[in-house]
This record gives sequence, C-alpha cells and structure tokens, in this order.
Amino acid sequence: MSVGRVLTPTLGIVCRRERELANFRPRKYYLPWIDAMGDAGTVRLTFNPGEEGRLFDQAEAESLASQAAAYQGPISVEKARKKQGPPPLFSLSKLQAEASRRLKWGVEKTARILQSLYETHQVATYPRSSEISLPEAEIANAPAMMKGILRLPFIGDVSWSGEAPVIRKKRGAFSDKDLKGAAHYAIVPNVNTVDKWGQKWDAMNGDERALFEIIARRYLAVIGPDREYDSTKMSVTVAGVSMRSAAPWSACRVGRRRRARWPGFPAMMQRMTARTAKTRAMLATCRLSRMAIR
Repeated sequence: MSVGRVLTPTLGIVCRRERELANFRPRKYYLPWIDAMGDAGTVRLTFNPGEEGRLFDQAEAESLASQAAAYQGPISVEKARKKQGPPPLFSLSKLQAEASRRLKWGVEKTARILQSLYETHQVATYPRSSEISLPEAEIANAPAMMKGILRLPFIGDVSWSGEAPVIRKKRGAFSDKDLKGAAHYAIVPNVNTVDKWGQKWDAMNGDERALFEIIARRYLAVIGPDREYDSTKMSVTVAGVSMRSAAPWSACRVGRRRRARWPGFPAMMQRMTARTAKTRAMLATCRLSRMAIR
C-alpha cells in the first residue's frame, strides 16, 4: 500500500471515523419541558443543555420534571433586534444543491437544463462556474437586472421594489477580491438579454422556467435589503438548571418567537409557484423521550 504525507493521515482519519461509526450505539436521552402560560399565550421551555450535558438517567429527568411542575415565578425574557443578510449567489455546485432541495433534480439534470438556459435561450451566464461572486464592474448592471427580474411573471408584489438595489461588496455578492482574477463568476441572469427575458420566458419549457426562476430569485435576493426581525427568548431556572425556549439543535427546536419587522430579501426566497415546485413537509426527529408538564 502506498503511503505519503497526504494519503497516510487521510487514511487514518477515515479509518478512525469508520471505527467510531461501527462502535456507535444509540442511547435514549431525555429533554424535560414545561409549558409556560401567560396573557400572550403559551410557550414551551425545554431543558436542552447540549451534547455534553444530556440526561440519560430517567430518574434524574423525572426528578427535574416534578420540580418544574411545581414552579411558579418569573420568566426571564430577552429581546433583541436582529438582521439577516441574503445567501450567496450560485456556483454550479450550489445551484445543483438548491435544485435538488427544491425540485428533487439530480446534478446531471440541473447541468443540462442550465446549459440550455445559457446556450439556447441565452438568459443565464456561464454555467460551469465554481465562483459565488460577481466582479464589482457588474454593480452598474444591478438596476437594470432588478427592473428586468421584477417584470417577470413569477415575481409578484415586492414591498421594496421601488427602492434602489442594495450593493454588498463582499464574497457571495460583488467582490473583486474574492474572484482574484477568476475567468468566470457566479451564475446569474444574463444582463445582455434583459429586454428579451419576457419573450424568452414564453419560449421555455417547464424545467427551464423552474431553474431560471431559482437563479433570478437568488440574484434579486442578493441585491435586496436585509431581513430585520425581533427575536425573543424566554427561560426559567428550575433546580439550578435553565429551561429555554430556543434549543441549540434545529431538529429538537421547540420554539423561538420571531416577529418580522422588515421582510427584506426573504420575499424572494419564499416557496416557488406550484408550476415549478412541489410543496414538501419535512419533520426532523430526535431519539428522545419527552415529559409534558402543564
């Protein structure tokens, strides 16, 4: 077997991980929770200390649950105004991942449809790009791109459509530094055919429309405003441990109250039209047992 500075440690990492997987034995753990009720409604507060502090002992979990059941007192409330920026523009691999998530397409189909958008309809830029940024020279085209996308039939009303594009000079948006002289850049709608997008949309088949919509929405999101929202976290301390409204794992998350103040770019990231995507419901589950306290 050949060895080397790269091969040997890499093989060691793979073997070590394989042994960990082979020796793994699932264990049931417990996340006691309490429903706190107030004038504004009910919120679920969960003991979720993270991987290092999991409760594997049922008796200990039941003891915490019984103490929480008798709790009467104040609830700590933390409010914070937050902002969320848009995701980056698409490289080929990121576009393939998005098409897989939204449309259940394989990578070969996405590459084939994208090639058609580039070659046949000329509405998308070079398809085999590994970059997620645009050169800063493309900033000048942002108003025309925004106007052209807003005219497309799948967009609908956008609360910030009357505003100027938001220009972000950073990786994932406009950045000469990130491109470092790369021959190609992020996959976006082709500004050279912006005045013909409506006609070309009519000439596309369903798959081509679906992929072009994803590309156009992502570009518009990148030049749209940040999402602004109020995040509220609630917690109580019972028997020396904290029970919170926001869990560290999305799969186990029971609730974090968020109220949007300015939708911003997510207006472009909403569920696609029924023509181009199927509605999916996903349920993430954890290997755990829960005890309700009401």
